[in-house]
Amino acid sequence: MASASFPTYLGMQSRVPTWLWDGLRAVALGAALGICSRLLAEPNRALLIVWGVLVPLLPLVFFLVPGFWRNVCPFATVNQLPRHLGFGRRLTPPRWLREYSFVISVVLLAFAVLGRRLFFQDSALGVAVLLGGLFLAAFVGGLLFRGKSGWCGTLCPLAPVERLYGQVPLRVVRNSHCAPCTACMKNCYDFNPRAAYLADMYDKNPHHAQQRQFFASAFPGLILAFYTSPEGTGVVETALDFGLCIAVSLAASALLYALLHVTPNKIPAFSAALALSLYYWFTLPGLADAIGKLVYAAIPEPVVWAARALVIAGCLPWLAAAYARERSFVSERMASRSRAATSAS
Repeated sequence: MASASFPTYLGMQSRVPTWLWDGLRAVALGAALGICSRLLAEPNRALLIVWGVLVPLLPLVFFLVPGFWRNVCPFATVNQLPRHLGFGRRLTPPRWLREYSFVISVVLLAFAVLGRRLFFQDSALGVAVLLGGLFLAAFVGGLLFRGKSGWCGTLCPLAPVERLYGQVPLRVVRNSHCAPCTACMKNCYDFNPRAAYLADMYDKNPHHAQQRQFFASAFPGLILAFYTSPEGTGVVETALDFGLCIAVSLAASALLYALLHVTPNKIPAFSAALALSLYYWFTLPGLADAIGKLVYAAIPEPVVWAARALVIAGCLPWLAAAYARERSFVSERMASRSRAATSAS
């Protein structure tokens, strides 16, 4: 859907020159590779930066300016190297991958969160291997498939979170990777960031909406499980705790679906706001502690409480905007169909 309310990136003005984006990508990739090396040379400090600062800040970037991250993400940069250097095969992903890529990326995300709790939280070598594996997967995806269809928009475990949180960004940042667009994916976020998520929710294939509704419903439970399941338990016990929290989260959403007559994105948008609030409620004390250790100055506890309140308060207008965006999407969709029917007659 391309309109004044939902412009595609082809209709957006480019405000940042390509050379500057290239420079930012080089800096981000160099920083990511530097972190990988520091994980091996100075593991404690590197783990503090990864788990204490970088990972806590990423969801906020997805929430406010997801397009910026998608332009400078080091995994996306590696994924696009074969394309920009002209040696990729540019294949079309098989049908099964197009159909189930979102499910695969959600499973990868769930295993990554569980794996962090069980193995990666205190293992610098494990984190370095994990990051290396992600870089390799992103590169191979770019080597084989056209555009971003081999990683960024399909298999990347962060993609479901980016799309869920990025429905109504505070600032839309124009895609700078895809020149020219190769139409490599359906409902591509980079092509139409304001409409992509809603296009999935209202797609003719009901699986698109059902998969995303399932993830949105489960996501608050996944976050709650990570922060509340007892530490020091075994793999089976931790997995069961995660499964229980996710099941409760799904059941709560199912009850809302059964009791309320709502449009497809009402509960997913609410789940997104709830998930972000839960995430920062639990992670802000650790973020403040990590920043304090890095700058050798303690962050006062009232600052943490103020930040918690700010996140929760910020989710309310975001949720209202998400609901308004859905109404606008449906209205324009109906008007477009009406115009098409009139032209056909």
